Amino acid sequence: MGLLTPKKNSARAVNRIFNEIHASPLVRSTLPLHSSIFLATLIRLVGNTRTSSTTKLRLYSAYETVCKNLNYTPVIGDERIEAINILESMSVIRCSGQNLKTNITFIDEIAKARAKIADSNLVAAIDEMNL
Repeated sequence: MGLLTPKKNSARAVNRIFNEIHASPLVRSTLPLHSSIFLATLIRLVGNTRTSSTTKLRLYSAYETVCKNLNYTPVIGDERIEAINILESMSVIRCSGQNLKTNITFIDEIAKARAKIADSNLVAAIDEMNL
C-alpha cells in the first residue's frame, strides 16, 4: 500500500513547501565554511584599498594565516580550487587564470558579499586580523 497524505494537513504542507522553495536567494545560497573564509579574507584584503583585486598567492597566504588564527585546518589542492570556484560561480569574484600570480578581482558590493557569508562573528574576527 502507498503512503497516505492526511487530508487536513495537506494544504498546509504544500504551502510550507512552496514557501521554502520561494525563499530568498540569500536564504537558499549558504556558502560552505572555507568559501566563507576565503570571501571574508578577500574583503579584508581589498576592502580598504583603491584596488579591488589581489593575487591568488596573496589570498592563499592570508587565508592560511586566517585559518591558523581561527584554529581551522586550511583546505588544499582540489578543495581549495572548489572553494574559489564556488565564489566565482556566484559572481562574487573573477579569476583571470590558474597560476598563483593571476589576479582575483572582487566584483560584488562589499555589503552584499558580507551578507552572503551570513556569519558576523567570522567576518568580525577576520576584520580584526593583521594580514
